[in-house]
Amino acid sequence: MARVDFLDTIPFAKHLVPGLPNYKLDTLLAHFSITQPADRHRAYADVDITAQVFFRLVSAADENAQLTDLAALVKIAGRTARCNMPVQGGLFDIEPSGGRA
Repeated sequence: MARVDFLDTIPFAKHLVPGLPNYKLDTLLAHFSITQPADRHRAYADVDITAQVFFRLVSAADENAQLTDLAALVKIAGRTARCNMPVQGGLFDIEPSGGRA
């Protein structure tokens, strides 16, 4: 299983294009005037248009000088893959017992 963190277009779009009614892919397609493919909701088509939206967001960020480097992008849109999150974070936490040293 790949353990790769990712960038999420939703918080990225919320940061760059505030005020949209929602941040669904179809809304972002309309905002950026990207033609919706006939096979929308099929894996390849959705990956392709998501990439187009991402590139438009990066271009908008570059034009507005809102993001200066990858670290700024990760701060806004970075997400930790679920498989990289600890499952049992508190399993080995030991609370001090009353009065024992």
